[in-house]
Amino acid sequence: MQAPWAEVHHQIGFVDNRDLVGGRIFNNAFHTKLVVAFKQAVVSDGHEFTRDSVTDRTMPVRLWDALDVIVLTGVTPRTMIGRLAETSCQIAILDCVIEGLPYPACRACPIDFEPAFRAMFHSHAPGRHRNLHLVAAIRSGEQAARLAAFTRACADCPSP
Repeated sequence: MQAPWAEVHHQIGFVDNRDLVGGRIFNNAFHTKLVVAFKQAVVSDGHEFTRDSVTDRTMPVRLWDALDVIVLTGVTPRTMIGRLAETSCQIAILDCVIEGLPYPACRACPIDFEPAFRAMFHSHAPGRHRNLHLVAAIRSGEQAARLAAFTRACADCPSP
């Protein structure tokens, strides 16, 4: 027996914030993989996929009325969210929680590696050890934060 929701055909949009991702959205490898994976899942479930973008100051919500659902990503405290109530489509906010929004939202929290790095360095005390942390290129804020956490944990270690 097929699940009842699998028989419904939806028009689903993925909407991102150009101010957060950048003007050339597909130059961001992580974002490109996210959009491609989302599209593959939507299409393989038998739905239509479309992509749109907003900025912190512009939100073309009237265009979204033609869709059943949008997944909105990149909302920040600077994003003017007041117009979201003007659309008839269902809105899911992917990557942030804003107090007072009447929409369902979930937060994809970045992983804090610093406790793991600290535990790794402290487990080697009191002897001198070498730890290698390779980063080919710092391409994202998450990578820069992870490298900073590694560097702080290394500097705070009681043994060299």
